[in-house]
Amino acid sequence: MILPSMTYSEIKAELKKEYKAMFAYADRLTHQNQYKREGLKHSEPITFKPVAWTSKGLNK
Repeated sequence: MILPSMTYSEIKAELKKEYKAMFAYADRLTHQNQYKREGLKHSEPITFKPVAWTSKGLNK
């Protein structure tokens, strides 16, 4: 709670606490996004194999 008698640094610390409480999930989201980016960097590219067609449909 911010009071008129508080100093600038106290108000700043109080706002920081409130902000962290409101956006506690934001750190987890950024961590997940970073994990996904790192995973994509080291993943193998997706390749599609050609499929041979016959008169009956797909060649099994």
